[in-house]
Amino acid sequence: MDLEAQFTAQGQLGTLHEQLSGTFSITARDGNLQQAAPLNRVFELLNLTEVVRGKNLEFGPAGFPYRTLSARGTREGKVLRFDEMMLDAPVVQIAAVGQIDTGTGKMSFDVMVAPLQTANYILEHMPLLNRIFGGSVLAVPVRVTGTWKDPIVVPLGPGAVARRLTDIIGNVLKLPVEAITIITPDIESQGKSAPEKELK
Repeated sequence: MDLEAQFTAQGQLGTLHEQLSGTFSITARDGNLQQAAPLNRVFELLNLTEVVRGKNLEFGPAGFPYRTLSARGTREGKVLRFDEMMLDAPVVQIAAVGQIDTGTGKMSFDVMVAPLQTANYILEHMPLLNRIFGGSVLAVPVRVTGTWKDPIVVPLGPGAVARRLTDIIGNVLKLPVEAITIITPDIESQGKSAPEKELK
C-alpha cells in the first residue's frame, strides 16, 4: 500500500483529530476486501437485474479480491471528500466520487459499476473488436447514501452521471468514453414497485 497525506490542525490537543484539514491519496494493490456494507448493497442491486448474467457479484467466503484500490481527496474536519475512488477487480470495475462524515457516519457517493461480463471481458482484452463491431462496455450508475453500516442504494439515470466517473472507468479499461454504454437497472421489471427502488 502507498499512502501520501498532508494535514494541518489547530486546537486543543485532545481535539486535533477533529480539526485536520488537507489532502490525501492512497493506493493498495493485490488485496482482498473482507467486508464492505455499501459495496454489498450495490452488488445486491445489480444481482436483482439482468445487468449481471451468469455468476452474481458477491463477497465470497474468502472475501473479494482486487488488483488495485485507490482514492484521492481532501479532509476538512470530520468530512472526507473523495475526488476519485477506483476499484479494479477481476470481475468488476468501480469508480466513485463523494464524501463521508466520520463523526456521524453519513455518506453520499455517486458510483459507476462496470461488471465484467463475457462481452465486457472480450472488449477489454480485444479492443479491435470494439471498433469493428461497435460493441461497448456496460456501466451502471447508482447513488449510495445513508451510513456506512446501513447504506441505501438507488439507481441513477445516465443524465445524472458525472463525466469524470465515465472517464475513470474508461481509463481503467483502456477504452474511449464512447465505448462505454451507461444503463439504468430496470428494478420494476423484477416485480418491485417504484417506492421500493431504494435498497436498504
